[in-house]
Amino acid sequence: MKKILSKIAIIFSVLAVLILILLVIILFLPSVLSLFSKDIDPPDVSDIQVKILAINTENNSYFDLIKIDKNIYIPEDKMLILNYAQGESWNDEVVADLLSKNSEALSYFTDASIRSAYQDMTIDPATFSANTILPPMSSWRTASQLSSIKARYLAKQGKTTEAIEEAFKSLAVGHQIQNSQSPLIEYLVSLALKNLALQTMQSIITDNKLSTAEITKIIPKIDLYLDNGEGLKNAFKLEGMMGSRELDSIAYVSNKTMEEIVNNLTADGAEKDSLGILTVGRNKNYYFKVNKTKQIAAEYVRNQVKNVDETCEVSLRPRNEEKLVTDLSPTSLYFSENAIGKIMHDTVMLGLNGVFEKRCEENFRLSSTKLLFAIKAYKNDRGELPPVLADLTPIYIDSIPKDPYDGEDVRYDINKKIIYSVGKNGKDLGGSDDVDWNKSENPSVKIGF
Repeated sequence: MKKILSKIAIIFSVLAVLILILLVIILFLPSVLSLFSKDIDPPDVSDIQVKILAINTENNSYFDLIKIDKNIYIPEDKMLILNYAQGESWNDEVVADLLSKNSEALSYFTDASIRSAYQDMTIDPATFSANTILPPMSSWRTASQLSSIKARYLAKQGKTTEAIEEAFKSLAVGHQIQNSQSPLIEYLVSLALKNLALQTMQSIITDNKLSTAEITKIIPKIDLYLDNGEGLKNAFKLEGMMGSRELDSIAYVSNKTMEEIVNNLTADGAEKDSLGILTVGRNKNYYFKVNKTKQIAAEYVRNQVKNVDETCEVSLRPRNEEKLVTDLSPTSLYFSENAIGKIMHDTVMLGLNGVFEKRCEENFRLSSTKLLFAIKAYKNDRGELPPVLADLTPIYIDSIPKDPYDGEDVRYDINKKIIYSVGKNGKDLGGSDDVDWNKSENPSVKIGF
């Protein structure tokens, strides 16, 4: 009996020693791995740097736009302006008062629209960070909405030409911002301004008379505001430059700050405990390789810059393969090299993909607006809608605009009286009667005349 108990004691002792050894290995594994895990040299990112162009103050719309914030009047019901701008409600007396109280703000917006370019003077690519204080862009969007209200107001008075000219102001300001060296947030604001301008034009041309001679002058002007993609490329590059500096700072932040960062890096429903293990390892090369993470981010930026020149069919293609971490369990992360860098890529960089969808929507909005004007001119002259879009060429339009989602001609259905796109899913479902693009697979524009 004593021999049996002695053997059991030996077995438990051996197990205890093995468990202790295992715990020591696990505890000191990060330090051991760090001894043999070296970071790479700083990557060459010279091809994805942004250089601010020198723009003369007199030509920079930035200086006009920043004056708007202190001179704009916003009623207690803040939704009132948006509702009027989108034509969802209307009251001539209230609108006249609203425009009168915002005459100075609208004057600055008009001044901005005639400038040749935009450059945000708060942005220096060499120092731009998440802490950079950006200009009051919300007031610019409100000014654009007021301009849209003014355009609709002029149209209701029968001043259709002046109304279209007013709508062009938001298109011009948005285009200036879009083609600048600004961050993604400003690029998204530019899309909002341009989309509102185009929606306003579509509404005006639908409800009002405009001669063929006037229309033929407007159509080529719309072409001037097609996004060439350079502004979006600069925005991606600028975000990449900012991210590179943030990575350097993260390597030296305090434990408390790192815990806050880790708590924010929860993706795909991962529990914070799963990521908390990385707090201990941020100063260990195995878990956080600054330069290797910079290389991952740089490659992501290069791919996004390349995607800007692709059709929406390519740029909107799902990219699940880009996700670097698929298992966020503590065990998996503990044995994952550069785990912190990979998680940052998945949660921060991949979140930038949504901008492509908004850009594609704007491109189709511009193409459909151009077609709507051409169809209006055709009906002015012939009293009916064209059987096919090809009948618009070459008299009313040089060529049929391409659907940004697949590169084919924009679709048209004379029976449904719509212009439509195949949308992000790339399937031609015959268009939709629903003008809300968020509810339709085929974004469609109603021909209401």
